[in-house]
Order: sequence, then C-alpha cells, then structure tokens
Amino acid sequence: MRRFWVWLCFGLALSAGSSTRVWADDPSAPNAADALFREGRRAADAGDLPTACDKFSKSLALERTAGTLFNLALCEQQLNRLVGASKHFEEAASRMKDGDPRKAAARERVAAIDPLLPYLTFKLKTPNLIGMEVTLDGEIIPMSNLTIPRPVDPGKHVVRVTATGYEARETVTLLQTSQTLEVELEPGLPAPAATPPSNSSPKDLTLPEKPRAAMSIPTSIRASPPSPKIQVAGFSLMGIGAAGLIFGGIGAGMVAREQDIYDANCPNNACRDQSGLDAANRGTTWSITATTSLVAGGVVAAVGLGLFLYYWSKTSDTPPSSTHRALQIRVDPSGIIHF
Repeated sequence: MRRFWVWLCFGLALSAGSSTRVWADDPSAPNAADALFREGRRAADAGDLPTACDKFSKSLALERTAGTLFNLALCEQQLNRLVGASKHFEEAASRMKDGDPRKAAARERVAAIDPLLPYLTFKLKTPNLIGMEVTLDGEIIPMSNLTIPRPVDPGKHVVRVTATGYEARETVTLLQTSQTLEVELEPGLPAPAATPPSNSSPKDLTLPEKPRAAMSIPTSIRASPPSPKIQVAGFSLMGIGAAGLIFGGIGAGMVAREQDIYDANCPNNACRDQSGLDAANRGTTWSITATTSLVAGGVVAAVGLGLFLYYWSKTSDTPPSSTHRALQIRVDPSGIIHF
C-alpha cells in the first residue's frame, strides 16, 4: 500500500496550493513534467511556439532532462530568443551521453547561434554618482559588471539609469543580429529643488463659530439578538461539509481498489500490461479528488459549526426583553450628555 500514501500526499499538496515548489524526491514530478512536455510538443506541431516554449519551461522546472532542454532550445531559436537557445543547447549537450546524435546537433546549433548574438556594452559618462542604478529590460545590472559586454536577443531593449538627485533617463535600443552597440549611461536632468516655505505670516483663516445645532440622540439603546439566518447558514454548511467528507471517504476507498489492481498487474513496479498503468492513473485522479473533498469538506463543516456556536452563544447571552434594562441617554439644554 506504499503507493496509496504517495498518491494521497501528492493530492494533498495539489489541493493545498503548494505546486509552486517541487521537491527533487517527489515521485509525481516526472509524470507532471512528462505531461507538460507532451503538451509542448503538441503546441509546437500546431505552430503555437509561444505556448510550446511555456510548456517546455514548466516541464523543465519540474524535471531537468536533456530532451526537454533540447526541445526548449529549438523553440527559443525559432522565436529568435537566441540567448536562451544558446544556453539551453549547451546545457542539453553537457547532459547527453557520448554517442547520442543529439549531442553533436546541439553543439552545432550553439556554434551557429553564437556568431548571431547581438551585444550591448555600457560606458559611464558621469561616474561615481550617488545611488546610481542601471537596469536592462527591468533587470538590475551590477555596477561591477557594466564594462562586460552582455549578449542580448535581437530586437528592442530599454536601458534605464537612475541616481540620487536626478530624474530617470531611459534609452531605447534596437539591435540586429551580430550587432554590437555601446550605450552611454547618464541619468536625466537634476531633480527640481523643493520649494522653500514662505516667510510671510499666514492670514487668519479661522471661521466664526456657528451656533451648535441640537443633537438628536435615541433615548434608549437595546441590544438585539443575532439573525436566525446565521443558524440556518451554519446547519447548511455543516451538511455540505459532511457530504464532502463522505465523498472523500468514498474516494479513499477507490484509491485502495486501484492500488490492489496496480499491485496485481505491476509486481515490483514493473507493469506487464496497460491495465496496471490505467489503474495507476485512476488512482492518482481519485487521490486528488478524495483529498480535495476531505480538505474542503472539513473546512466547510468547521465554518458551519463556528456559525452555529456563534449563534447559540449570542442567543444564550441575550437577556429576556421583559428584564432588559435600556440604556438611558439625556441631553440637557446646555448640550451636555448624561447617561
């Protein structure tokens, strides 16, 4: 039953919204990465390259394989994202074994892409400005790296320079393949100085006091019990939560059933036919459904119980109207309030 608990933990991670981080020992990561990779391949075959690159990138974040790197690099090269393509081809080649025909192809593409890369170089027109910061397309460039030529993709790039006491200055560049461009860095005009306060005496702007109007205050304030709708809502939510818990229990039973089928057809995790793989897929689906139902049902039932207890506590604390003492408020002619 070991895989049953694996499926259940994976479903709980998904329902809790923790899919943004994937652990290296998560056995479900390769399955999710493979599904994203196949979606990327279908998008690439359909000509939807931006979607294909996005799917390959997400698959790579879950499982870093040479095949995914190679496909992502091919996609980026076709979109003219040459910096990423060169980087991913190089990493793919380093992960491939000797004799893999893709290794030589990846090296050849790196050799073909690198001469096409445009480069940006920077020159400080006014060095040593306090608080100076340089960004390229929104990414901060360390001041110590400004003199190093930076490879960029062909197309439009925005360089922004800021410094203490100066307005920001943006420079828009448009680079072609194999082009090297030097950008002179300087901030904008000096920031305008703050306007000093005026020495002239301010005019007396005090308005004459108006007669105070009579204030109307209720003569009694009486606490009212909570609305019965809160009790109805509490019962309703507890019923919905109980249904979710029951369905989650049914789902857990289905997971155990699919586990038994998997163990019978896949001894030592080696499946002999398609029925074992189908049972594994159904078990994963039921695990996610059961976990989500259990978590959601427990939360909804807890909220309903809280509403019911709140209504009960308030109604039990409210004294009968016959013995309730009203708060008396009296306002005398001078405007003073007496309790």
